[in-house]
Amino acid sequence: METMVKLEYKSNATLGESPMWDERNGVLYWVDIPNGLLFRYRPTTQENTTFEIGQPIGAVALRERGGLVLAVRGGFVAFDPEKDHLKRLAIVEGYRPNNRFNDGKCDALGRFWAGTMSMAQKDGAGTIYVLDTNHDAKPCIPNITIPNGFVFSEDSLIYADSPERLIYRCSIDAKTGDINPPQPIMRVEEPMGVPDGMCLDAEGMIWIAHHGDGYIRRWDMRNQELLDEIKLPVSQTTACWFGGDDLKTLFITTASQEFKSADYAREPLAGSLFSTRLAVGGMPAYRFKG
Repeated sequence: METMVKLEYKSNATLGESPMWDERNGVLYWVDIPNGLLFRYRPTTQENTTFEIGQPIGAVALRERGGLVLAVRGGFVAFDPEKDHLKRLAIVEGYRPNNRFNDGKCDALGRFWAGTMSMAQKDGAGTIYVLDTNHDAKPCIPNITIPNGFVFSEDSLIYADSPERLIYRCSIDAKTGDINPPQPIMRVEEPMGVPDGMCLDAEGMIWIAHHGDGYIRRWDMRNQELLDEIKLPVSQTTACWFGGDDLKTLFITTASQEFKSADYAREPLAGSLFSTRLAVGGMPAYRFKG
């Protein structure tokens, strides 16, 4: 039986990304990366509030004390949506004006991990950084082209380098926060598009947005078994995250990069926000504790 997909909010985002459910307030945050737009979507009213951040936004994290932390082109900033106020936390790669953050999330220790990339997609020009709770930002994993995914269990980080079509795992020491060198654990074959945003469900299975072929797929990464797939009416699926009152609504962001009139005629909903209801649920996101 085919899983039904719902159009949540019609948009023409160039690169919709980083969906993040705030269970305390019943809203979904998501971004349009190159246009520097942060969105706050409320499913109960279908209201989508726009905040103009003024620079590319790669990732959104919820903050334990309230508000958000954003990974923007020049580093990490705190953002208070109620006051529409930004505060700089850490400068990152100020010497690389052609780089920007692309994706990221928080770990179980309350630290915010995010990865940079060259806006020209230069091979190996990106780095994964971690923003500690004292607001120190340090590089952890170098030589990445397009870092994506960023899902955390209690003891590991899983992320993708999209052009390589590889998904990596790093184990994390629960006490010290130190990581071991990343190891490739899965390759996404070419007919399935490239691995983009990811999330874990309550059963420990991983959901991956397969950018380019319009699918969200559920995988068992222990044996690389494909368990389920959901087809969307657009090709550039970018990320997914569980939300809703019971955490069984999978929200899906999409993009319309390099689209021309003929592309929009073929995919009029490209760049919109979608959702689907699932039998399995997700888990609340870890929050930044700084």
